[in-house]
Amino acid sequence: MPSLTIELVGGLGNQLFKMAALFHIAKQTGRTPCIKNLTNPSPHSKESYFDTIFASFANLYSVLHPTIRLVEPTMSYTNWSNIVRFHMNAEIDGYFQDYRYVDEDFVQRLRFPTGIVTKYPAVYDAVFLHIRGGDYVNHWLHDLGLDEYYKRAIAHFPGAHFYVVTNDLGYALSRPFLEGIKFTVIMEPELDTLFLMSQCAGGICANSSFSWWGAFLNHTRKIVMPDRWYTDPNIPTEGYYFPGVIKCQVS
Repeated sequence: MPSLTIELVGGLGNQLFKMAALFHIAKQTGRTPCIKNLTNPSPHSKESYFDTIFASFANLYSVLHPTIRLVEPTMSYTNWSNIVRFHMNAEIDGYFQDYRYVDEDFVQRLRFPTGIVTKYPAVYDAVFLHIRGGDYVNHWLHDLGLDEYYKRAIAHFPGAHFYVVTNDLGYALSRPFLEGIKFTVIMEPELDTLFLMSQCAGGICANSSFSWWGAFLNHTRKIVMPDRWYTDPNIPTEGYYFPGVIKCQVS
C-alpha cells in the first residue's frame, strides 16, 4: 500500500497540525500514514509526546525512506489527491494550519493527563486568556500589538474569571488589559495547560498555534480570536477561523 510520511518539528501546536494533516491526507488519498521521528524536537518541552498526547500513534514510526518530499503549495487547505497520486512513498512538508485538516477521529486519539482539573475545580466556569510573549515580542511577523484586541475580547465575557496562560509571565503581568479583571495565572506543564484550556467555558486566543488548539479542543467554543494572525496581510488565514469563532479587531 502506498505510504505518506511526515517529520514532526516545532512546538506542540505545530506538531498537532502536522499530525492532523498526515491522517487527513492519508485517509483522503488511501495511504498508510507514517511518522519519520519519535524524538521530541519541541523547544518548549523535554518530555516525549509519544509517551503522552501522541501515545496512540507511536506504532506508526517507520524507517521507510520516502522517494520524494512534497511541500504544501499554499498556507490554506489543499486537496492533495492529485499532488501525491504519482508517488508511491511520499513525504509531505508544511504548516497545515487549517481546521479543515483536523478530523474528529484524529482528535479522539489524542491522550491527555486529565487529573489537573482537580487542582482547578473552577475551570468549567473560567475563560482562558492566552498571552504569547517571549519570542513573539518585537517579532517582525508575529508581534501585532494585541493590547487593544484583548480589551475588546474581554468585553465578550462580562464578569468572567480568566485563566491567564502564558509563556512569559513578566510580559503578561505587565499588560494593561489585565487591570480590573479577575484572573488566575496558570503555570503548569504544557499538556496540563492545554487540557485546562480545552475544559474552560470559553477562550481568548493569541495568534499562536498552541492557543488555537486550546480553542479547537474546547467543545464549549465561545472562542474569540484576533482578526489578523500575521503582520503580513498576504498570508492566508481563513483556516484558523473554524465555525463559531468570534473574530475581534486587532487595530
